[in-house]
Amino acid sequence: MTELNEDILDVPAVEKPPVNIAKTSTQDLKATALTSSNSDTITRELVKRDEQVMIKITSTERDKSAVFVGLNGRGYNIPRDIWVKVPKAILGILDTAKITEYRVSADPKSNETASRTATDVSRFAVSSKPVESPAAPAAAPAGAKPPVK
Repeated sequence: MTELNEDILDVPAVEKPPVNIAKTSTQDLKATALTSSNSDTITRELVKRDEQVMIKITSTERDKSAVFVGLNGRGYNIPRDIWVKVPKAILGILDTAKITEYRVSADPKSNETASRTATDVSRFAVSSKPVESPAAPAAAPAGAKPPVK
């Protein structure tokens, strides 16, 4: 009969996330090992820090509904025909989304069989632009009184 000695099991130590994730550098967050207890927190913070971009998805005759895009366990329900600020990775996901369109070509005068050709086209018509920084408030003229509240 073989005895199991629990003292010789090699179990790696669980790495705790940094105490204050908001103040931790992005490089340190990326280097932190993901566990079941910290993955949501770290992933959410990294997505929040990702470069932002403004996008607008154009609606079509057939589809006017919002577009759902998932990124690292987080979902974005993006309305059509409105400029929306999202992480830059969302733009990459939308750009790579393709559908296959088929064209059938046949000459009705001949007895040839119809030929079918497949073409991959973009699924969404997406426009993008960089995020605009908020405009600085206009400086008050010299000697002007502050507004009364």
